[in-house]
Amino acid sequence: MACTSCSSGGCSTSATGCGSKGSCSSGGCTRLNVFDWLQDVDLPVDFKEFDIVEIRFKGGRKEFFRNTNRLPLVTGDAVVIEAAGNGWHLGHVSLKGELVRLQMRKKKVPLDSKEIRGILRVATPQDVERWEAVRDLETGTMFRARSVVEELRLKMKLSDVEYQADRTRATFFYSADDRVDFRDLIKRLADEFRVRVEMRQISLRHEAGRLGGIGSCGRELCCSTWLTDFKSVSTTAARYQNLSLNPAKLSGQCGRLKCCLNYELDTYLDALKDIPQVSRPLQTEKGEAFLQKTDIFKRRMWFAFRGDNNWVMLATDRVREIQDMNKRGEKPENLLAPVLEAEREPEVSAHVEGNLDRLDDKIKGSKRPKRKKKKDGAAAPAAPAATSPQAAPRAGVRMDGAAKAPAPMPADSSSPNGETSGEPRRPRGAAARPLNRRNNRSRGEGGRSAEAGAKAEPREGREPREGREPREGRPPRGEGQGEARPPRGEGRPRVTRLPPMVLPVLHATKTRSGARAMVVLHAVGPVSPALVAAKEQVLVRLPQMLRRMRKVLTLITGLALLTGLAACDANQVFEKNLELDKAVWTVQQKPTFEFDIQDTTQRYDIYFNIRNESMYGYYNLYVKHTLLDPSGKRLSQQLHQMLLMDPQTGEPRGQGSGDIFDHQFLALRQQKFAQPGNYRVILEQYMRQDQLPGIMAVGVRVAKAAQ
Repeated sequence: MACTSCSSGGCSTSATGCGSKGSCSSGGCTRLNVFDWLQDVDLPVDFKEFDIVEIRFKGGRKEFFRNTNRLPLVTGDAVVIEAAGNGWHLGHVSLKGELVRLQMRKKKVPLDSKEIRGILRVATPQDVERWEAVRDLETGTMFRARSVVEELRLKMKLSDVEYQADRTRATFFYSADDRVDFRDLIKRLADEFRVRVEMRQISLRHEAGRLGGIGSCGRELCCSTWLTDFKSVSTTAARYQNLSLNPAKLSGQCGRLKCCLNYELDTYLDALKDIPQVSRPLQTEKGEAFLQKTDIFKRRMWFAFRGDNNWVMLATDRVREIQDMNKRGEKPENLLAPVLEAEREPEVSAHVEGNLDRLDDKIKGSKRPKRKKKKDGAAAPAAPAATSPQAAPRAGVRMDGAAKAPAPMPADSSSPNGETSGEPRRPRGAAARPLNRRNNRSRGEGGRSAEAGAKAEPREGREPREGREPREGRPPRGEGQGEARPPRGEGRPRVTRLPPMVLPVLHATKTRSGARAMVVLHAVGPVSPALVAAKEQVLVRLPQMLRRMRKVLTLITGLALLTGLAACDANQVFEKNLELDKAVWTVQQKPTFEFDIQDTTQRYDIYFNIRNESMYGYYNLYVKHTLLDPSGKRLSQQLHQMLLMDPQTGEPRGQGSGDIFDHQFLALRQQKFAQPGNYRVILEQYMRQDQLPGIMAVGVRVAKAAQ
């Protein structure tokens, strides 16, 4: 529990002792506490308890006192003790029992020392009231004493004042770099406060421990919580730990080197035993390599040649090996050890490209030659047997040379595609279509020309299908319809249509060269390399073009929306937005907005406008505003937190679409201005990042508040 006598979180203010063994929550102080682990241990009947008790005073100061009257004391009790001179003082029990003996042995205090004074009694409520009244005078006394020090121009710093409980003596704690003659100061203070004055010089580390504070690690200072022995700290400890010799980072709140530099020093010294000492550069055939950096725990060292910015990482064993070679007068060819190249397995891309190449060869080999159809219904010459799997008939049709027809055909009759009866007749209908319907090459080239020839031939000699009447009475389809349409390859120009699946395939594969794009496109339809290159360039640039168009459209929409709102809002007095260079808000940039106020009877609402990109790396934005009146006097200054995104889901807030979002936050509500004139609002970003990317614009809007 907090109090005014201790910066670390509270000394007890009343006699509220308990048996919590040093961690009393009702009145104990967590500063420099010792856990009494012998509290619950049963002692022998004839064993006498140790008669010396440890007493705690203001600022964590502890002393030993003798319990000559054998008072039943508990940790946290307020007791009255003998003062060093005359009078009495009040303190609190911090430790008792056999642990006090160990503490005295640790601090080298003899048990029979005459400087150990006695405990008079347990403090009464009247004693506690007098002690609290005297304690309330300490703050005013310290400020008055500092003013006297300034008048006397003494080079010293007063840090604390402690009154004795009976108000007969006051101890002033100060720090100074040199010796100080404070005889005149003691006379002035004694005459003014009517007490005996004692000046006690403390070091800067003790001063920081008495005042307390939070260190750069985020925890309370070690000197104000548990550290009592201040060992000397030098920059050598920082060098062993490879720390940057920056005084601002190595110094604590006391202005001296941080005590924590010694905490891990022994661990680093043990690890450095395995690190070779590099006192001179390593000699290689390429030149001299100088040490740049050392990772002690990972046992890695970085070297670089003179004039080369590229560092080479070496293991400590390799460094020792090179040093041994240099001692023998040998120089290695390179810093790195020679590595035997192992056989590498083919990468996944090699498998994919090989599969595509085989697919291309397979498709090229399966092309069917074009069949030219003779006019006047003449039979076309027999074509070689098809090798493509796409021309294979369906199940039930034999592919050998003696394929059986459903019924014998006349010798003088010919099949619709010009084949003799001894060869297998090509199936019609669904059986004539290729099995792979994704590839339309057979239907576009050989298949359709064959069908055109079949339509022009009479079908008198065909065997009727099962369950149907013969077509002998029907005239041939080719008669009376003029000449048969020539195949595509002869009279009509060929137009290659790109199937709609080509673009998704090309975009998914992200081909790097025209040859590979040609493999992908050849599998779905033949196109020219120029067309492939053009489509690839379009697909590569298309996302960037779409993003730019989306940003432009969003910006135009936002400007139009703001303009419309400004034109329609009758209560608006002022609104201005400033764009930030390269969408980065730096600490040095402090946008200032000046607006005119004439009606002082009206109250106004002040809004802050923020425009951010979706790439903004935080969900909130801290902005500090400063409001100045026409004379330049500061009216208000406040830090605001603006939520640009949902902290739970990360979903952007505000209005907008695409990558840009606009926000308007009510910063000052019902603001009243005392005098007419030009007022100014200054905005500063208070994030932990000096260069804050993702903020495109900031602005201020002033409107009349609703009555």
